[in-house]
Amino acid sequence: MTGTAAGDPIEAEALARTFGKSRDVDDPIFVGSVKTNVGHAEPVSGLAAIIKACYALREGLIPRNLNYKVPHKNIPLVGIHDNSHGVLEILLPPLRFTNTEILIARLAFASTNRFNALAR
Repeated sequence: MTGTAAGDPIEAEALARTFGKSRDVDDPIFVGSVKTNVGHAEPVSGLAAIIKACYALREGLIPRNLNYKVPHKNIPLVGIHDNSHGVLEILLPPLRFTNTEILIARLAFASTNRFNALAR
């Protein structure tokens, strides 16, 4: 999550409701942000997200979210909020993973949401 007070809870809830329906709490959706790694790169944020996702797929390692301290009270995180959709987890340490697919969700120009799926 990027720290956007208005947008983060809405995007997180949509992510949890859409992709979390078939997941258990012990199989969370890991959420990251390229902004915490390279800063606010608005014109190239999508490209930066794709590069980070390609790195994660190639290396089998999702980089951690830097400088993340306090979760927003309206984001349905595992173990943080009692919420039927609490299947999201923010990465604090880097995470080794074996998935072959990764989803990139980002806000594009004119406030439109863009989604990209990458696979090995």
